[in-house]
Amino acid sequence: MLVVSLKEMDELNQLYTLCDGIVVYTSDFSSFYNKAYNLEEIKEIYSKKKNLRMILDIEQMMENKDIIKLSGFIDSLIDLDIYYLYSDLGVHQLLKEKGIENRGIYNPSTLITNEYDLAFYLNQNMDSASVSLEIPVEDIIRISKANKYNVWFKSFGYHQMFHSKRHLIDLYLKHKNLNVNLDNSNSYLREQKREDKYHIYQSDKGTLLFRSYVINYLDSIKVIKPKYIYLDNIFQDSNTFIKVVKIYSNYLKEELDLDSAQNEINSLGLDIEDGFKFKDTVYQKEK
Repeated sequence: MLVVSLKEMDELNQLYTLCDGIVVYTSDFSSFYNKAYNLEEIKEIYSKKKNLRMILDIEQMMENKDIIKLSGFIDSLIDLDIYYLYSDLGVHQLLKEKGIENRGIYNPSTLITNEYDLAFYLNQNMDSASVSLEIPVEDIIRISKANKYNVWFKSFGYHQMFHSKRHLIDLYLKHKNLNVNLDNSNSYLREQKREDKYHIYQSDKGTLLFRSYVINYLDSIKVIKPKYIYLDNIFQDSNTFIKVVKIYSNYLKEELDLDSAQNEINSLGLDIEDGFKFKDTVYQKEK
């Protein structure tokens, strides 16, 4: 199932024939987004989505007050066939109490790195769960196969590498006595001895840092065979992102071969790197 993050509502007209589902960011419970929607707008999108599966991003780090607020939010949508993407296990418990835990997709970022952990979470009656992108692709393939390919997998986009509840940019600006207007779409962190620029994003939910390059698993996706192939639009302009969606769609429908699809992706001028696809982590436990 090919699912993509939705930016503008009018993109639905293009997405009906290109993908199987949409991820909608929520203004109340998403940590980051290109564009987010409130409850009434979400209901409007649902009324227009036709055959697309609708998945709401509610991935912020939750506190007790957030869980209480989220409970009312879900109650307002519980009769609709909506799925929920979350990173906090408290959300799973909330969905379980409401009898809809099978509509939950657990995305703990880098946490799941082996088939046994994934099996444990899937046994909690979740719809699916994600595998870490910081392990080699051969490990991802093995983990997916061992769990009947019941995986949520981010195949394209900027990879989140750090998340804090603190407002780190504000703290830095205060420390330096600086007054700067923050633009999340064009803010970067650069280390003193490296040239790479990392997207940094701050909202009322905290601060997030993303790797300096775009990941793209197009060449491996038919072997990983996840339940969900997720393409994320964060920091991408709409025209480029829709082109990526079309390439993936045509490749998965076998209207493009792999070489042609890869060439089309490469022609978009994106800064794509392999990352951890073919190398193991440099961090090893001491013997």
